[in-house]
Formats: sequence, structure tokens, C-alpha cells
Amino acid sequence: MQVRRSMLDRAIGIFSPKAELQRLSYKAGVGYLGENGYITSGTFRRSMRGWNPVESHPDNDIIPKNKSIRASARDLFMNTPVATGAIRRIRTNVIGFGLFLQSRIDREFLKLTDDAADAWENNVEREFNFWAASKNCDAARSQTLYDMQATAFLGTILDGDVIVLLPRYRRPGDIYDLKLSVVSGDYLDNPPNLIATQKVAGGIEVDQFGAPVKYYLRKTDANYPLINMTEMYSFTEIAPYTASGYLNLLHLFEKERPGQRRGVSVLAPVIEELKNLTRLSKAELDASILNAFFTVFVKSAVPGGGLQPGFPPFGTVTPNPTAVTDSKQAAGDEKVYEMGSANIVDMDPDEEIQLADPKRPNQAFEPFFDAIVKQIGASIEIPFEQLMLNFRSSYSAARGAMLEAWKLYRRNRIFMARNFCQPVYREWLAEAVMRGTISAPGYFSDPRIRAAWEGSTWAGLTQGQIDPERETKAALLRIEGNLSTHEDEYTAIHGDSKWVGAVARKAREKDIIEGRGLKVYVTKPQQDIVPQKATEEE
Repeated sequence: MQVRRSMLDRAIGIFSPKAELQRLSYKAGVGYLGENGYITSGTFRRSMRGWNPVESHPDNDIIPKNKSIRASARDLFMNTPVATGAIRRIRTNVIGFGLFLQSRIDREFLKLTDDAADAWENNVEREFNFWAASKNCDAARSQTLYDMQATAFLGTILDGDVIVLLPRYRRPGDIYDLKLSVVSGDYLDNPPNLIATQKVAGGIEVDQFGAPVKYYLRKTDANYPLINMTEMYSFTEIAPYTASGYLNLLHLFEKERPGQRRGVSVLAPVIEELKNLTRLSKAELDASILNAFFTVFVKSAVPGGGLQPGFPPFGTVTPNPTAVTDSKQAAGDEKVYEMGSANIVDMDPDEEIQLADPKRPNQAFEPFFDAIVKQIGASIEIPFEQLMLNFRSSYSAARGAMLEAWKLYRRNRIFMARNFCQPVYREWLAEAVMRGTISAPGYFSDPRIRAAWEGSTWAGLTQGQIDPERETKAALLRIEGNLSTHEDEYTAIHGDSKWVGAVARKAREKDIIEGRGLKVYVTKPQQDIVPQKATEEE
């Protein structure tokens, strides 16, 4: 190990060469240990200089910066096309038109026949959809349950977390008391008289095991205009469960680290990249527009002669509504030289315009832009082809991008089903059974029986097909080889498992067609239904 002698080492060596030698040997030993093993921050390598992260609890990493992260993410979502596309792409593929209930009770455990189980499942799906498809399920009466799914999910991925309140009260015309209210994470905060500690932070109080026991929510949004100070610092305390064990609220966020109690926007790791990419894109666009302008600057030998001074032509929109908008100059105003489409601007004899050639459009812009977008896509787990809707490379690349993206979409869909849809359905079903609308023997007597009645799946938009003919042939092969069922393949295409109903409808169609003396046209399958391997050009 090479060790540099510092000024302090030299000074010590003047009085005690032995002490200096020991000091240098200790430095060499520490440097040797630091250069072995993993290369991390704090080592003596040049590449690691200036990088000094520290260990910290998730709350320390997230909560102090969460307001700034939310503000930055929202601004990017509103004003940055790449961020807007990413968030909406995830929302559309995960939620789509909504996640719909498909009751799947445990028939064997409940000792029900198939006919009885089918009848119960159809009845509960019909009754639940009656409540969920009505805006009466929303405390604000502005959305259906399926609309609230999209709102809650978008808030979760954009803001980091949302609160879903579950108040229970009756309004005229209501059948069920259960209501939902989606609340922004802005409301969740510590009251002014409550100092952040390990027990209470970010508006959440936990017990010794880290389980939430109390949520502190502002009574009004602190960001709302015209709010007075009393309302801003008014808080309400809500326990996650009632005394009877029913839910008071749901806190939707993705927990990535042990001990984490608040969520983080999916855009948080790429805020800087997205902002700089937007600035670059705007600069290139402005330069291209400037390069496209045709402007004539006229310099007259006679002051004040010829054209009017360099002011925007009549009708030009200016930032100041009270500013002069015609070609006449007001007293005391400075001249304004503005380039534009076919503008003609008069200049003073002693003035001269010099323009640098912007050389736009920049041929290197798109490859560099795409390279940064690929990094952003890798961070938020959306392939470049899906993020930018660019499917020009090949069939295999487009197919691979779709499969990878659907891993993220499916994961988020399961997250919403587990943490939003199923808990809401469980609370609704408990009320329906209590009111006698739904018959479920033993529902309140045994948690196992209750879980058997509550079994369900949640269906939404499907993955879609790039090459329907090729993928249909592959589906026929899976069915023929007993690797899949007709119902599985139907669900993969339509998003629900109503295959039995579809077969019944098809039978009715066949009877109607043949009853009119027509023939049912069915394409005979080819002998060789093995899908051909796609070429790279395809």
C-alpha cells in the first residue's frame, strides 16, 4: 500500500520518527483493509471520493423529504410527457375499466354442490356489482368503486400512499351503509404538538411490533387555498379497526424496507433525470422552432424612417395583457425585437443582429433521448418499447417487452386486489350477511368458514395479443396437451372466467342460425397447428 505523508505526519516525524512510522503503518493497514472485499463508499479509491452515504432508518430517508418528493412527482406528471405516459400506462394496464369481483368460494370446505355454489357466486356477484357500480358507494357521490380503484392506485404510485376511509352511514335510497372515501397522503401528518419519535412519525403511531394503532389526519387539506390557521392545524385521530374488528381505513402503499411506514412515489429515483430530460427536450424544440422562423431585420439609414420600431405585430399575444399589442410604440417603452414567422422588424442605424446557427434539428438528439428513457424505464420496470409505445424493432422484441411489462402490471394488480378490493369486499359481505341480503351459514361463527365464503379473484384488462393467429394456435396446443383449459384460455383473452356462460351463448346462437336455415361456419383446423418460429424481421 502506498501511503502519502501528510503535514501532520511530517510534523510528528520531526520530534519522533518512530511515532511517524507507526502512524504510517496504521494508515497502510487501514487502507489495505479498505481496498479488499466489496468496493463501496468510504474506500480510498478515486472513483469513490465524494460519495459518503450513511446508514439510516427508512423513516429518516423518506418522511423528511416526502412532501418534496410528492410535489416534484406531481409536477412531472402534469408537465413531463415521459412521466405522464409512464404513470398512465401503469394505471391503464393494472386497473383499466376496473377490477371486477369473481366469487370463488371453497365448495369442498362448505360442502356445497356445484349447482348450489354456482348459484351463490352468481348472486353475490350481482349484488356486489349493484353496490359497486353505483356512486352511492362513494362518500362524495362522484365515483363508482371501479373509478375509485383507479384514483386510489394512481395516488399510490404517484404520491407514494393514499388513505381510504370506510365510514358507515345511511343516506336516503341507500341499501348498504358502507361508504368509501379516497384521501390524499397529504392529510396524513403529525399534529403540531406531537414531536416525531420512533413511536409516532409521518402521522402514524405504531406499537412495539410496528403495527399501526392510530392515524393522525388533517381535517382539511393544508394545500387548499383560503384555509385559515385553525383549520390547517386541526387533526383527527382514527384507529385502523373498530372495537368490533371492522376496518376504519386502508393505508395503501408499497412497503419495500422493514420498518417503513410511508410510501414513496415510483418516480422518486428518476426525478432528476426526468426534469433534465424535459429541459433538454424543450431546449431542442425551442431551437428547432427558432431555426424554422423566417425573420427580416431592416436597418434604415434615416432614424425613424421606413417601418415601425421593432414591436410585435398587431394581434400578437404578450405575457402582459395590458402591454402594447400593436405596432405603435408607447412613450418611454423600450424596443422589442421578436423573431417569428414572416416577421419584419425595423432597427436603428447603429444596431446590428448576429445570430448563431443552431443547426437544428439535432441528429444526435433522438439516440441520446432514447438512451435516457431506457434508464428511466429500467428504474420503473417498464421496457422502452412499452414506455414509448415503440414496436418497430421486431416481433420478438415487442413480445418480450410486453411479457416483461406485464410482470409489473400483474404484480400491481395483485397488490390492489389484496390491499384494496378484497378488504372492501370483505367489509361489504359482512354487512350483506348481517342484513340478510346474502345467506352464508356460519359466517360469523368461525373465521375459517368466513374465509371460505369470502374467496374471490379480481379480473381486469387482459394482456392482449400481438399475433392473434399464432397465439391462438399455441392456445389450442396447450389445451390439446392438457396444459391448460378452455376456461383458462378464455380468461386470458377476455379477463373473466365466464366461459360456461360464453358456451351457453354460443349454443343459443347456433340454434338461432340453424333455425333460420343457415349454416354455422367453422374453419377447420390445419393438420400442423404448431406455430412457426418468428423471424427477427417479423
